[in-house]
Amino acid sequence: MVVIEQQPLTVSAFPKDRNAWRIDWLGEAAFPDRTTRRRQPSVLVYLSRVIADNYQNDPSVLLKPWSTSEIQRSCWVSVGTLVILRVGDIWRNQQLELRPDYELETFDAVQIGATTTRIVKAGHSQHDGEFLLPLDNHPWHRSNTHSFCVVVALTGGRQLVVPCCELIRFYFGSSSGLLSRLFLPPLDRRSLYTQAEFDRPSGRLFLELAQYISGASAADIGRLHLDPVAWRAALRVGSSMLKASVARQRVYPQTFFPFVGKTTLAASGKWLPAGDRPDATFIVYNLRSCSHVFPFRSLRYEMRGGRPISSEQSGADRSNVAARRSPKDSSNQKLVERDASNNLATATRKFQYLPRFPDLLKKTVLRRRTLPDECGPAISLDGAPNVKEVAVGEPGSARRIRPVDLAGMQGVDEERPWPVPAFLRDAVKDLARLKGLVEIELLTPSEEDGWTVTIPAVMDGNGVADLALFVEDDHGAGRLRRAAVFALRHDQEHASLVLIEDMPVHARLYATAGLDSEEVGRSLNSAVADFISGREPLTETIADEIRWVFDLDN
Repeated sequence: MVVIEQQPLTVSAFPKDRNAWRIDWLGEAAFPDRTTRRRQPSVLVYLSRVIADNYQNDPSVLLKPWSTSEIQRSCWVSVGTLVILRVGDIWRNQQLELRPDYELETFDAVQIGATTTRIVKAGHSQHDGEFLLPLDNHPWHRSNTHSFCVVVALTGGRQLVVPCCELIRFYFGSSSGLLSRLFLPPLDRRSLYTQAEFDRPSGRLFLELAQYISGASAADIGRLHLDPVAWRAALRVGSSMLKASVARQRVYPQTFFPFVGKTTLAASGKWLPAGDRPDATFIVYNLRSCSHVFPFRSLRYEMRGGRPISSEQSGADRSNVAARRSPKDSSNQKLVERDASNNLATATRKFQYLPRFPDLLKKTVLRRRTLPDECGPAISLDGAPNVKEVAVGEPGSARRIRPVDLAGMQGVDEERPWPVPAFLRDAVKDLARLKGLVEIELLTPSEEDGWTVTIPAVMDGNGVADLALFVEDDHGAGRLRRAAVFALRHDQEHASLVLIEDMPVHARLYATAGLDSEEVGRSLNSAVADFISGREPLTETIADEIRWVFDLDN
């Protein structure tokens, strides 16, 4: 069970009262309502009031049909909000209060394919006359019996039922920007990424993400680019909505698993009987993890960024400095169902989550980091009132509502403006002299300081690390030095620059064949060995040495 302690986002569409409300189901979808919004599709969320008194101390009572009221309440929320919504979550006064585990199950070696999966309606009656989801055991889908689910055959005659909206939320809900595009057919690859390069022998993938697409969705988009099954699953979302809309039916989105093959799935949900067989059907409230491998070994991506930060000043005052200003955000912002302003900068609100895909923990997924621009981060306008409301989706109004991209985050926050560590500052300034002449990329972004990694500890024959590798920290204790590695490219030539923490910085330059993680490791190990052996660092300035190596003066 997850108890929400930090200040959660306020969702204005949800009931504003002191009652506890359980998300029962993610129902039908709708294209943008032109009377309220022009750019963002919506999903109808069904909730019921929790009447069990002791659910906080004993969340298992929420599995009982009597734990909630029979009368449901529904409200439209933008599809981008699904990033933070889960079936089974408990909300109070428009804020997330509790995320119960319900029944947590892990299903090993699940085979996903045409012979083991099928799309059916939630109210489906099986060949034996029994309902797939019997209402006396599971009443919470009763208003959505025509919504679609994917049924997966398990061993022993059991079955796994995953609502299509949950498949969409789990496999494509890494950011509100990605979700929004899936619900607006026709889906175009250029709306997700503008450039892709895949080196099949090494498994290295490079993506240039489209505007408004968060780096949190880079891995999901990488799978969409490389796996045709994943692309068809994404296309199915919008095309199924369009088909139902043309037929004037209630619009329930469809999709399927974005891969074929075996996987291990972890999920929260509830076991249901099938006839006289107990625990025969597991209805998934929310998927927790999927072990299926991604079709790349490493991924680097570039972001084109969101809307330029703009001021609310008159045209006469809009200088380059003013264009970097933006009003402050209120501490108690509400997520509203309106189009955001065309005149406010897009903000990214990140939510930490447990890793959805264990395979990515073994792979490198990093933003291609170049040298920072001279301009600093946006500064707030003096005297301007705080922005109290935010909205997902592309902006399209003059209202004072900030566009926001909701994004899941695990590992290093690639979009955070990390300051340059002190020992690197002069070197980075020197490198900046080469911008436009040499392509420069930081290869060691990290969670610690955004720039460097700890150097490897080299042991002698007695298993003792060389003392030269250590420096004193702020408390007088010894710690391993840190290092940054930069990739340098000019035409068809490559080199890596390793900068080891020292005063002045210890710089070494190495010719390389490419820019993968193995090259980074080899360069870093060579630099550490040279540092221990006392080899001199670069004698010229870093920029002059690089000019000589790449013959830039001729």
